[in-house]
This record gives sequence, structure tokens and C-alpha cells, in this order.
Amino acid sequence: MKLLPIRLFRLLARVLLMAGVLLLAAGGSFSLAEQVAIPVQLQGSQNTITIRADSQQKEQSVYRLLGNVEITYQDMKLTSHEASYDATSGEVVAQGDVVFTDPQSHIAADQVHYNVLTRKGWFSSGTGFFHAKIRPRTRVLRTENPFYFQAARVDRLNEDTYIIDQGSITTCECADKGWSISVHNARVEVNDKLVTHGATFRLLRIPLFYS
Repeated sequence: MKLLPIRLFRLLARVLLMAGVLLLAAGGSFSLAEQVAIPVQLQGSQNTITIRADSQQKEQSVYRLLGNVEITYQDMKLTSHEASYDATSGEVVAQGDVVFTDPQSHIAADQVHYNVLTRKGWFSSGTGFFHAKIRPRTRVLRTENPFYFQAARVDRLNEDTYIIDQGSITTCECADKGWSISVHNARVEVNDKLVTHGATFRLLRIPLFYS
């Protein structure tokens, strides 16, 4: 019976030690994964936002993430050097080698503002491609190649519609060996059409006509 207090003391010491390790991990440079609180509009079994980063800080509803950031929601994934996520508004702001992917697109950018609620956002200095869903049409030539692009800014209006400013678009993986369109501004409706303003059509990098 005299050994019982010592055993309890050792058990308590182990519990305190584990608590200290957890606190250290929360504030250190360890890789952290957390399923964060999500807005009411997103709640449901299929609507879980997961964030990972070397370090995390929370200020009210905003998570500050630094180092090897990874944010996933349904079929969307975003990686960057640093980011913030507002659990109330659903707004994500990321910068530093940002890569955004979903089934329709792959976009690398310097900076991204994206809202998981509206699925809208914009990308600074963006490059990447959009995948088109092929819908057969008579007398219309279709391609299964994605739309490759680069632009000073890309605005995503929805999963199929993008606005491109000061950029170029092509379906050729290498524009030097195919065609491209340089634009001041363009509206890309991935499954339908491309509407351009101030465009130059090039073949093998040679300008052929302007609009």
C-alpha cells in the first residue's frame, strides 16, 4: 500500500510529460494537420477542410499558416509557402510558389485569393491549364488538349469560366511548335468559347493577324 502514492506520482508525471510534448508540437516547427472549424454553409459529411503547415497560429477565426502549407477541401488542393484561412468567410489568401489544383484546372501563381464558399478567386502571375469537358457538336472541330495559359492575372468566375489579363492561350503544350493567342483581356469559357480583346494570333511564334 505504501507504493501506491509513488505509482500515482509516476502516472501523473507521464501525463504531464505527454501534455508538454503536445504543447511543444503546437508551437514548434513540426508538421501539423488539423481539420478546422468550417462555415455553416459548408457543414456536412463531405465538406471537411484540412490544413497542414510547419507552424500555425489562430487569431479569432483566422488561421495563419507558415511553411509547407497544404489546404484541401473536397477535390480542391492548394499548396504554398504561407497562407491564411478565415473559417468564417471561407477566404484563403496564399503566396509563395502557390499551386492550385482541382479536376478542371492546374494553376501555379505568385499569389492567390480564393473562397471555398463561392469557388471564386484570382491568381497573380498565373500559369497552368484548364481541362475541357468534351461535348460533341456537328461541324465543329474539338480537341481533348487542355487550354494552356500564362497571364499577369487570372480571375476564376466558376469552374468553367476564367478571365485572363495580359497573357496568352494555346492548346499546344509547346507554343513554339504550334499556335497561340496573345491577349490584353480574354474570357475563357472552357467548354464553349474564347472571347478576346486586343488579340494577336501567332503560328510558330510568328504573328499572323490581329483583332
